[in-house]
Amino acid sequence: MSTSRTKRAAIQARDVEVPQSRTETRPIRPADTTTPAFLGLIPGAASQPVLVRAVDELDALIGLRVEQNPMRTFLPDAVYSFFANGGAQCYVVACPSMDSTAVLSGLTGLEREPSVSMVAIPDLWRAADPKSVITAVAEHCARLRTRVTIVDLPPDIAPGSALSTLPALSPIQRQFLTVFHPWLRITGTGGERMTPPCGLIMGALARNDKDWGPGRAPTVLAVDDFPLAVGLVDDGEKFRQEEIINILRAQGARKAIVENARTLSSDSDFRHLNVSRLVCFLVDSIQQSMDWVAFEPNTEQLWSTLRASVQTFLSNLWSAGALRGSTPEDAFYVTCDATNNTPSGEAITIDIGVAPTVPAEFVLFTIKETRLGAR
Repeated sequence: MSTSRTKRAAIQARDVEVPQSRTETRPIRPADTTTPAFLGLIPGAASQPVLVRAVDELDALIGLRVEQNPMRTFLPDAVYSFFANGGAQCYVVACPSMDSTAVLSGLTGLEREPSVSMVAIPDLWRAADPKSVITAVAEHCARLRTRVTIVDLPPDIAPGSALSTLPALSPIQRQFLTVFHPWLRITGTGGERMTPPCGLIMGALARNDKDWGPGRAPTVLAVDDFPLAVGLVDDGEKFRQEEIINILRAQGARKAIVENARTLSSDSDFRHLNVSRLVCFLVDSIQQSMDWVAFEPNTEQLWSTLRASVQTFLSNLWSAGALRGSTPEDAFYVTCDATNNTPSGEAITIDIGVAPTVPAEFVLFTIKETRLGAR
């Protein structure tokens, strides 16, 4: 197999539990990628995640109907637009304020919800220090490496100013963060109002994942079937030259097109949003299915079982069209043997390379499973 193994994203796995067997190939279950989390402003709330499966449940959570929003927060409409555009369930973290303390409390709660694959902050620009909030959420996603941050720019931002609104982020934080603009203008009960695009975007991504999986490159992603009249606050054409921005372009009253789908990463392999989300999906799926490793001795028998389990999982994804290549050998490789492990090692290392559907070289990442006896 001809590959270029020059890129690496180090993935540290969570602690794991007791095994059932040492020899069989263990199934790896695909992780959910369709459930986002919204952190927003609701005065008096407790900054704890609540699973919401319908707009009525959101109304009950915030104590009023979405259309009745005297607090003028953007959380209700963002969640509503997620459901209106194909989303099925999400976590809502209602924060009493948009300061770092409340947001960090909400993020701590989200760490206990493994199904979350995207995080957005609809009321970001109500924060006294938006850059610190962006940094906190970006660090949360980069540390877990199983979810991405969706950031909305300010609604009234001028072309050429996008970079000045964002904090300085590390390369790994930029890999898991993506920016969308402009905002939407919707008309419903109570008249016309603005809403950030994050809800529609995450609804469209959830729908895309259900139909195709997270590996599909959504270069042009339809955002449609919205039950309210939709317009854009400003013309996305003005921002076309700013490559860090994913642009929404209106098509009629009830449809918008998402042009580009990129992260802020300077690494060409992880510049595409679908690649970052695919790696999140793979890491999450493998980590959640490896609970049995903790008490296993670090031997060639264990390495063989792990290698075969991951190979079977990736082969199934390749057969479904999630990876590129005419054969499995062209689509992925898995290394878990004496070249990257030792029997005395405190963790088991699995080096993985995959060929996403976008025209890119192999994307490499490493999973390390900690054994209980090595703690």
